[in-house]
Amino acid sequence: MTDKQKPTAESPEPAGAASGSGTGSPRSAAEAPKPGGGSQPAKPSKLAETQDGTVLYNLDPIILKDHWEVDYIHSYAQDSPFFAGLSQKKLLGSRCPACGYVYATPRGHCAQCGVATEWHELPQEGTVHTFTTCYFGGEAFLAETPFTLVLVEFEGADTLFLSRLVGVEDREVSIGMPVRARFLRNSKFKPTDVYFIRADPAS
Repeated sequence: MTDKQKPTAESPEPAGAASGSGTGSPRSAAEAPKPGGGSQPAKPSKLAETQDGTVLYNLDPIILKDHWEVDYIHSYAQDSPFFAGLSQKKLLGSRCPACGYVYATPRGHCAQCGVATEWHELPQEGTVHTFTTCYFGGEAFLAETPFTLVLVEFEGADTLFLSRLVGVEDREVSIGMPVRARFLRNSKFKPTDVYFIRADPAS
């Protein structure tokens, strides 16, 4: 072979060299060589379908069923006596030893004078100060909707206590209605261990 016949680095490749065939057609992106050699498969352009569906309760607005849960460990800390009291069928508020202000919902310190409060047992009967009917709630309360929440006013207490009113139709609830506390027999150590019913002989 003479020098004129030797190929040089600048010589163009034969037709079809880019595709590995003699047709001259370019490779598709899916067939482009990988860095380590071989072909890369094309990514799917459609998501996989599943057979499970979604439980709908309503369409306008959309209300659907979903699942969510988590376990966690937490402390009631300084509020622990309140929850312990519920398990003993007692309703504990707090009282300021300095100014005598009584909180139906416990507080660690008095909002009036800042002094640390003491635990104070509340009466288990009171009256409805105001109320509202809930047509939606968290997962734990959905089965009970609609349900009534009341702010209970106790004699000798300066603030109110929020709880559920059970056994009374929403149209029958009224401001000033006498109510009394009732406790779960099997305490869960939660605020819902106590609820209220109408305080009359029929209850």
